Amino acid sequence: MLKKLLLVVNKVLHKQDFEGLGQWVQETYNAPIARILPVSEEIIELGSADLVSLEYPEHPYSQEVRQVAEQILSAA
Repeated sequence: MLKKLLLVVNKVLHKQDFEGLGQWVQETYNAPIARILPVSEEIIELGSADLVSLEYPEHPYSQEVRQVAEQILSAA
């Protein structure tokens, strides 16, 4: 049974309207957005060679992923 749904929108282009996109996604899926993560060339280049958050813990992407994890844990 699903207790709570949080959405993560991933690989969003920097030129996108994050606020507008977030609003559209929330309305479309009737669920809150945990985070909107911008596309990161460094992450794409890394591919599946490593776990980004472990290899680069200070990278902005890693920080955002940690915040999503905190939201999940606080909702449990």
